[in-house]
Amino acid sequence: MTGSKKAQFIRPPNLLAAKVTISDEDLETRLKRANKLLRTMDQDYTEWVEQDLAALKQCLADVKGDPDDIQAHLKEFYRRTHDMKGQGELFGYPLITEVGESLCRFLRQIETPGPKELNVIEHHVDALTVVVLNRIQGDGGATGRELTLGLQTAVQKLIAAEPSS
Repeated sequence: MTGSKKAQFIRPPNLLAAKVTISDEDLETRLKRANKLLRTMDQDYTEWVEQDLAALKQCLADVKGDPDDIQAHLKEFYRRTHDMKGQGELFGYPLITEVGESLCRFLRQIETPGPKELNVIEHHVDALTVVVLNRIQGDGGATGRELTLGLQTAVQKLIAAEPSS
């Protein structure tokens, strides 16, 4: 090739770097500061989760009471459940996360809940209520095992009873 030109490299400006703050703190110091902040938020979490639980119960009442808009109510119910699931472990309530995960998984498996599905959903909400109102942190010991086993059994019975397509 005659008359070929050299390739020219164009480096675009790094706009992301302008948005990121650089700190002289080491990672351990930043993690300690973040954990301290989480511990202060931990005190607020019990109030937040009680509000979330009340809203979840209202969503369930909407699901049961407004069949014309059931899909919108289910979507909101799922969103609230998912939020609770995500926060539980972070604030020392892994049972909220476990029950929330079970409920989210169940909700993804159903399209429109009938009476049996609503019963399983209510069992999950009841389990969340027990955990929240009794402030059951950690794995919950025997109570935690009983709650999770009961939910697993209820879901398995319902799935086993459904005819396969």
